[in-house]
Amino acid sequence: MKKLILFTIITLCFITCKRKQILKEPDNGKQVAIYPAQCYNQTKDTNEIAIDCGGPCEACLIAQPSCTFTTNIFNLDANTYTSTATSSIQGSNDYTFNANLSGGITLQVIINGSTLDVTKVYNLNNSASFANDAYFKFSYTPYGSVYSTTTGKLYISNSGNKYKIVICGAIGYSFVTGQSYNVSGSFITF
Repeated sequence: MKKLILFTIITLCFITCKRKQILKEPDNGKQVAIYPAQCYNQTKDTNEIAIDCGGPCEACLIAQPSCTFTTNIFNLDANTYTSTATSSIQGSNDYTFNANLSGGITLQVIINGSTLDVTKVYNLNNSASFANDAYFKFSYTPYGSVYSTTTGKLYISNSGNKYKIVICGAIGYSFVTGQSYNVSGSFITF
């Protein structure tokens, strides 16, 4: 009986005994990586939303548009147009986004650069010759082609294979009419 009681006490001590866990800092003083190695390589990998963020990496801080907009609606001065069909093409050094708008208008947005950055606010220029900047072109018979000037901002966000393009405070110029037009709006590519 004494052996059984002694055996029970020893067994309970082992079962209920808890070790104190001590966390050890790395010897080299560097921070331990929290995310997979691909999240630190300064490259936009397949399942990341931007360079080293999104997907398996830390969430991206997405640039927020500075204007109020309604998705798939574009304003050209006082006229409002609805986006009816969209597409996107990735080139070697740029991205092209196309939208068909109501009234027979086509809109083309080109962002220069081999990688899209959802954390960046893109400056609109009259061409995409500046690194990581963008431009747009409306094609509409009464106006001819309306090109972006050096005014306005472009924002981009990504969800799966869809991109949302938002243009705020832009000015477009038509060489046909010789006039400038206020441009703002948004569309989602499919």
